[in-house]
Amino acid sequence: MTVTATSFKVVYPEFATEADERIDIFLGKAALLINQANWGSLYDEGIETLTAHKLARANEAGSSEDGKGTGQLVSKNINDQISKTYAKESTESSSKSAAQAEYSTTIYGKQYLALLNRVVVRITIV
Repeated sequence: MTVTATSFKVVYPEFATEADERIDIFLGKAALLINQANWGSLYDEGIETLTAHKLARANEAGSSEDGKGTGQLVSKNINDQISKTYAKESTESSSKSAAQAEYSTTIYGKQYLALLNRVVVRITIV
């Protein structure tokens, strides 16, 4: 199966308002980072989770005042007013690599890391 903008939106309906062209760009970027031979049957899911993570981070950066993002949104005023709370982005490097810290900023990135751990175990055992 090949991931398309349409199939991506079925799996992640929260991105339904994204333009297909934009999703296609992010899908293409994700495909460059994931080796299909190594990922095997988890390839499509890896592409989807990585794309969702990258889109979420891009949208976060685009909605911040300085374009750098503000951390993961953890709460928002129920009346959708000005009040929002963001998780503080970790600067710790002792237990996490920079990539792990980056992927830990969204639920999609965390899902991607979980898949990546399964792929790495499979590659080292084979």
